[in-house]
Amino acid sequence: MLVLVVILGSLPPLRPSEGDYLQFYITYLDRGAAGLNTILFDAGDQFQGTLFFNVWGSSIISQTMNMLGYEVMTVGNHEFDRGEEYAANFFKTLNFPVVSSNFNYSTAPYLSQIVQPYVIIEKYGQKIGVVGFITNTTADITLGGKNITFYNPVASVQNSINAIRAAGVKKIIGVSHNGYFDDQYLAANTEGLSLIVGGHSHSLLSKNTSLPGWVGLYPTSVTNLNGSQTYVVQAHRYGDYFGVVNMTWDSNDQLIDLKGDPILLDNTISPDAGMAELVTTWRAAFVNLTTQVVADVNPPGYTTDNCRTTECAEGDMICDAMLMSRRLVGAQVCMNNGGSVRAGLGPGNVTVGDIMEVLPFSNVVVDTNMTGNQIRMILEGAISGKNLVTKKNVITVPQVAGIRFNVDRTRPQGQQAVNITIQDPYPAETYSPINLNQTYIVVVNDFLCSGGDNILLDVITNYIAGDLLTDAVSNYLQSRNRTIDPVTDGRAYQNVTAPITASSLLVFETV
Repeated sequence: MLVLVVILGSLPPLRPSEGDYLQFYITYLDRGAAGLNTILFDAGDQFQGTLFFNVWGSSIISQTMNMLGYEVMTVGNHEFDRGEEYAANFFKTLNFPVVSSNFNYSTAPYLSQIVQPYVIIEKYGQKIGVVGFITNTTADITLGGKNITFYNPVASVQNSINAIRAAGVKKIIGVSHNGYFDDQYLAANTEGLSLIVGGHSHSLLSKNTSLPGWVGLYPTSVTNLNGSQTYVVQAHRYGDYFGVVNMTWDSNDQLIDLKGDPILLDNTISPDAGMAELVTTWRAAFVNLTTQVVADVNPPGYTTDNCRTTECAEGDMICDAMLMSRRLVGAQVCMNNGGSVRAGLGPGNVTVGDIMEVLPFSNVVVDTNMTGNQIRMILEGAISGKNLVTKKNVITVPQVAGIRFNVDRTRPQGQQAVNITIQDPYPAETYSPINLNQTYIVVVNDFLCSGGDNILLDVITNYIAGDLLTDAVSNYLQSRNRTIDPVTDGRAYQNVTAPITASSLLVFETV
């Protein structure tokens, strides 16, 4: 009989504004692992942007992960933030294998040198198969992975399971960067996995259903293709929880017991002195950025809540900043993907460092020309969730500025954006009905121009580059010179049942 303690969760991202979870993480590892058969997995996204990563890159990540003694990790979409070659070079510095089974290795020449579909590890006198997989939307949501072909993971994972079984190994665990609900689908449509250690969706799973943000049970049990149970776990986000699963197999390699719950990493766990010293050393490289205050935000502060699905206050503010940075050159509209907003701001003082954590991807503000009808079609794609030209799923809705519109869901799809108005040219603050034939200067970011999140109608190569997005936001907040209220103004995605005009405020120019 083997009793195994599986420990999961991505390395905490060392946010100066949120506390150094990593110091507590190591202490808990030392405390929790004593006398137990433990294995440590990571579900990807080690490159989630923070000042530590922006300044030091992957070097401190590999140093820390090797110190912690991970057994296996899988690839997350953010591992592509600096390109495939950078990710592969990072993986080569790790003292443990990296697994991901559902991409075309011939389209990823650098990853194919280091990443494997699965691995069989030997621990405590036992062999355990571990198969990795990633969301097949990765090419749509990353710049560095856009040329790699990703597959639906179901068949790839089952093929890896079959190969592991053919090697005589029956204890098999999946390590996923696929999302909680997609993990459940995969569990139901494969057979042979005992456990899926998940990531990507930042889902809070627990037996305590009253926790704010609770999504599902920990573990979540799914009936697989052979009628047995596959269990799905995940440990939320940003290292705030530490996932632990206790698994027991009998002498015939049958899983006979599985239990566990995530552990909250709070100040009740004393920090590890050695790691605290390292964190202090690393932070010294950018401490000035964490003290340069650019604004003050009223409670409750900005949050990322709903930014991927509808208008959010932080998305409004960022798009206002982007538009303001290009208004003098004639820009009238801004669109920015909600998924680019990675952290909240405030309440209280906001520093340059905070802004870099909110917008960690070094995106550039750019402007390009679009007709009113192209703008309308982009909005329709966001509302329906399907790009009207490419027919691909829109990953996150665009946050907007300089444009106002409502949604009338009683109308046919493709005609649900109503009451669309565009801000008049600078310095006017007034709005006029959109002219579908007119050409407007629209501000976006360079990620969207490359086809990111499937928001724009096509890849755009003809654009004019402006400021770094972080600089645009910093300059905008400083120019306000007052305390900022983090509120939405109803500019977008508000549902109506009847347009305010028969034409829904659409103007066609006659020629």
